[in-house]
Formats: sequence, C-alpha cells, structure tokens
Amino acid sequence: MLKIRNVLNFAEKCSTRTRLLSSGAPQIAPAIDEPGPKESVKTEVLKHPDYFSVRDIFTVKDLFDARVHYGHREGSLESRMLPYIYGSRLGHIVFDLDKTAQYLRQALNITAHIAYRDGIVLFFMRQPQNAHLVETCAKECGEFAHTRFWRGGIFTNAEKQFGAVTRLPDLCIFFNTLTTILSQHTAVRDSAKMGIPTIGIVDSNCNPNLITYPVPGNDDSPAAIEFYCRVFKEAILRGKTKRKEHEAFPSIIKQPLKFVEIPLNKFSEEVIPHHQRMLEQHKVYVHKLIALNNTTQLVKEIKDKKRAIKQLRDLLYELDTLRTQVEDNDLDPFDTKTMPLRSSILKLTKTYQDLEKAADKLIAKNQPGSPPEPSPNERFNPFEGASHIQIQADLDEIKLQNEQARLNRVQEIEQTSNDLKEMHRDLHQLVRDQGEQVDEIEIDVAAAEQNVQSGFLNIVKANKLNAVAYPATGAFMGTLLAGPIGFLAGFKIGGLAAIGCAFAGYAGGTLLKKQKDIDVNEAEHVINNENNENHTTVSENGKKDM
Repeated sequence: MLKIRNVLNFAEKCSTRTRLLSSGAPQIAPAIDEPGPKESVKTEVLKHPDYFSVRDIFTVKDLFDARVHYGHREGSLESRMLPYIYGSRLGHIVFDLDKTAQYLRQALNITAHIAYRDGIVLFFMRQPQNAHLVETCAKECGEFAHTRFWRGGIFTNAEKQFGAVTRLPDLCIFFNTLTTILSQHTAVRDSAKMGIPTIGIVDSNCNPNLITYPVPGNDDSPAAIEFYCRVFKEAILRGKTKRKEHEAFPSIIKQPLKFVEIPLNKFSEEVIPHHQRMLEQHKVYVHKLIALNNTTQLVKEIKDKKRAIKQLRDLLYELDTLRTQVEDNDLDPFDTKTMPLRSSILKLTKTYQDLEKAADKLIAKNQPGSPPEPSPNERFNPFEGASHIQIQADLDEIKLQNEQARLNRVQEIEQTSNDLKEMHRDLHQLVRDQGEQVDEIEIDVAAAEQNVQSGFLNIVKANKLNAVAYPATGAFMGTLLAGPIGFLAGFKIGGLAAIGCAFAGYAGGTLLKKQKDIDVNEAEHVINNENNENHTTVSENGKKDM
C-alpha cells in the first residue's frame, strides 16, 4: 500500500503541473503549406473548434458504463501512464475518465477531419476475441482493418512488399497497442518512422510515447472495444457526410488576402512570362511569313495562335473568380496587387490582335496559297531581296529550332526513363510469375517421381503374376482341349505357346483315337470272319456224320 500511495502522490503532482500549463493535450500542428482557392472550404473547416460535433457522440457516463476506467493490476503499471490515472481500487488501476474524455474527443475530431478530406483510415486489433468487432466496424464505415500477424516492412518497405508504389494510410487507429505476447505492436514503430499519425487506446501497462494521440482507457474488455468502435465509426461517417454535402452544394467562403497570394505569385512568375515568350516567338515568325509573302503558313499560324488569345481571356476570368473569394476589407489591396497582371494580360491580347489584323490584310491582298517556287537558275541574294527583318527572322528561327530540339531531347529522356521504369516493373512481375511457375514445376516433378515409383512397383508385381499366370493358363487350356499332352505342353511353355500346344495335343489325340478305332474295327472284323469260318466248318462236319 505504501508503494501505491507514492505512485498516486506522484500522479497528483503530475496532474497539477499539467493543469498549470496552457493546454493539457497536444495541439494540432498548423499546416506548413498555405491552401489554394480550391481548398477554401476545407481551410474554413479547420478554424471551427468542433465542426463535426464530436462532443455529442458520447458522455463521461457512457465511458463509465463501457468500463473504460478499468485498468490492470498495480504491479503491471507503466510509469509513463501516471498522468492519466485517478487512483487504485482493490489492487487495480482506475483511469481518470475526465482526461479520457478529453483525449478521446480530440482523437475523434482528428478522425473526422481525415475522413472529411478523403483520407484512408486503418484499424488495428491483435486480440482474437475482439477482432470481429473491429472488422465489422471497418466494413460499416468503409475503411480498412488489420487483425492478423503484422509482417515487418509493410509500411517502411511498401514498394518492395507490393511490387509498386502503394498509398499508405493517412491515419492508424490501434484499439490495443500490444500484441498477444504483451510487446508493443510493430506497426506503432513503423507508423512513427513513416510519419503516419496514430491514435491508440493505451492501458495502464502500455507505453504511450510513440502514439500521436493517446487515449487512456481499458483495451481488453469487449464492452469497451465495442464502445470505441461505435464512436470512431460515428466520427468517420460524420466526416464523409460533410464532404458529400460540400461536394453537392459548393459554397464560396471569403478568405484573407494572404491565402490567395500563392496563385497570384504563380500568375506573375510563371503564367505571364510564359505567354510573353510565346508572343515574341509568334511575332518573329509572323513578320518572317509576311516578308516572304507565304500566306498559307501565315493563315495556319494565325489560326493556331487564336487559342492563345482564348487562354489570356481565361486568365482574366480566373482573376475575377479569385477576387470573389477575398474578404471585403482586402479587395482594395487585391486590386492594387492584380492591376499589373491585368495590364500585362490586356497588352498581350492587344498585340496578338494587331498581328492578326496585319496578317488579315496580307491575306486579303493576295490569294491564298504558297508563293511560286523559284527556278533553279535563280540565285537568292539576301542583301538584294531580303530586308533586315528577314535576316533577324532567320536568326530567331534558328534559335526556335534549337529550343525545339532541346525540348525534344528532354522529352525523349523522360520517355526513356518511363520505359525503363515500366521494364523494371515488368521484370519484377516476370520474376514473381516465374518463381510461382518453378514452384508448380517442382510440385509436378515430385508427383511424377512418385507416380514412376508406383508404376515400377506395379510392373514388378505384374511380372511376378505373369510368370505364374502364363503356365497355369496354358496348362488349363491344354487340359481342356487335349488332355495330359496339352497339360504338359501348356505348363512348360505357357501363354500363346500353351494354346498352340493344346491345339496340337488335341489334333494328335484325335488322330490316335481314330487310329485306335480303326484297329479295333479291323480286329472285330477278323474275329467275325474266323467265327463265320468255324461255324461253316462245324455245319459241314455235322452233315457228313449224318
């Protein structure tokens, strides 16, 4: 108990020192890049303290009913969790639900903002008994969940793991930051390395240092996990609903002048100088065509450059649209800042129009078509037939050709780089496919080898059966067909030879039987003849006696 009192006293001192600070919870860092005009609605949302009304999602009583205040036993207390502890009851840690509510509302606000900006949210849960709750929550709010073993390198080496550039999640929510072996989840460290913001439910035995937005509370009870799933799902759905409303009914929100300085600087530093260069090139080329009296190319050039006039008019329209997004008290500074831009755009437009009028006069004077080609005998003397404008135009054309050639080389280099990247990606995929095919071939070879062994054993058995079956079959057939002779022949030879011997035995036996019958008949005939002769002799002797 003395140890517990010391721990609670230290926690009370930490909480008192925290209250003296300007803020008890970490604040959201301001964005470094200023948003453009298309981000005006999302920028205005960040100024609202509770734009999605996350304070109405739950109350402190809801936390108590969900058993969020239950912690682990005192012996497993993590010293870094002392600022979030209220006390101890029957040997178990009790969390301060007021602080839990404060940090949880902040985490819900961050989640709603990321969902509003179409970010990817990834839920984590490593406890098997609560995994189904997290997966169901992710499915209902249209996000993702990971409840299995975390393989290292999924975040830090994503390109090699997935074979291509993969978008990482914008927010990771850990419903428990420990794995099943009570060590910190590897994804917490990987998210910190990759700069991915994290929200974690940290129990009394957890380390909250690597979590961006820690939420102290119970991370084991199913009732608490179900409560967390409900509130985070509600925050995500509110953010997505607001985004759909703003996309369906876009509204113009006034913003200070400093938020539109970036597009104005882009106008003055990139857009206007680009059109000035294009105008100078167009002017040189048009003067050359006028000097050469080439009306066909002149018509084509004027037709192509009409698009430039349309682009300049679109720039003026963009400036007017940008002016409608500036606050009323910044309109005069905005007009002063954009006046040189407007003058430059109008001057460029007038120059294009003057060139078009000069070209139209030449086209109207001459018939459309290219001038006749000079004969081979005629020699072109630039000092006699060409003016100073022609010479300058030729020099400018050479410069344009050199710039065009340089641009073509740059495009070829970019195309070659893209082709090399595509070949590398295809080679990587081919290696993976061949690896899978090699695995399949190894499996087929093992199965074939097993089949060959089985077939060899069957052949050995068949040979043994044939060695016995052929003589037995031959002997049986020989016995049926020719008696003992066929039996002996079939037993000795077997197979087809036994059948042949059986037929031979049958034929031999038949001949013997016929010969025997003939001998018997002849013997009977001889006996009958002798009897007849004896009978005749006896009769004659009797007659003589009488």
